[in-house]
Amino acid sequence: MTNGGFDAGRSTWAFHDFDGKRYDWMAGIMQNCWKLEDSDGRVVAQFIGMSRDYKVKATLTFMTKVNESLISLVLLTTKLINYDEATKR
Repeated sequence: MTNGGFDAGRSTWAFHDFDGKRYDWMAGIMQNCWKLEDSDGRVVAQFIGMSRDYKVKATLTFMTKVNESLISLVLLTTKLINYDEATKR
């Protein structure tokens, strides 16, 4: 079991993996660019959403080796970020 959601105190989308380790999606300088940091502040992944003109597709890049369950959680949470960005338009 795991949990997650928007952390208003840190202004991040956060979730815990199945071992209880916390991860935070941090908004980047560029709009629609997010970095996933682990609880030690290391960048685990980067998500760049689709461009407004739809010419550039969204990309997800892992910066380190991760297990399959974390990959699943990362993919799920990128959908939440994408949904949040879409509702702001």
